[in-house]
Amino acid sequence: MKMPRYLKEVIEENNRLREQFALVEQQNSNLANLYVAAYQLAGTVDHATVLQSIQEIIANLVGSEEVGIYGMSDDRTMLVLARSFGIDEVRLAAIKVGEGKIGAAAASGEIYVSPSGTPDEENITACIPLRIESEVIGLIAIFGLLAHKPALADIDRDMFDLLAIHAATSLYCATLHEERFANA
Repeated sequence: MKMPRYLKEVIEENNRLREQFALVEQQNSNLANLYVAAYQLAGTVDHATVLQSIQEIIANLVGSEEVGIYGMSDDRTMLVLARSFGIDEVRLAAIKVGEGKIGAAAASGEIYVSPSGTPDEENITACIPLRIESEVIGLIAIFGLLAHKPALADIDRDMFDLLAIHAATSLYCATLHEERFANA
C-alpha cells in the first residue's frame, strides 16, 4: 500500500521542524556557555583566579588542555608565560613579539586560528591576543585539542572573541587591583 502524499508531507515537515528545534537548542546552549564564560571572568579581581577562570574556559568550553596564557613585558617586546598547562613551560616561557605565529598575533592584535581548526605545522591551533582597546596586554595560545574534538567550531571562534575582550579586561582590572593594594 502506497503512503498518501499528505502523510509524506507531514512526515517531511515534522523532520524539518525537528532539525530546526535541534539547531535552536544548540544555539541556546552556545549562548549559555558564552554567558557563563563572561560571568566567570567578571566575577573577580584576583589575578590568580582570573587566570584559573581562563584556563577552565579553554579546557571545558573550547576543549584544550595545551594552553599558554601570556602577559606582555613592560618594554612590550616579549610575551611572558603567566600560566600554562600541558605545554613545555621552559621552551615557551618567553616569546618575542613579532616572531612565529604567537608573536605575530601579539604584534597584529588579530586572532589567529589555524586554517584546519586543528594544530598547524607549528603545533598552534589558535592565538588570542588580549586587548584593551587597541593595546595588546597579553595572549592566549592554544596548541592542541582534546581527543574527542576533531577541530574548532564556530562557537569556539565566538569564545575567542569574548576572551580577547573580557579576559583582557579582567586581567587588566586584577593587575590594577593588585598594584593598588601593593602600594597601600
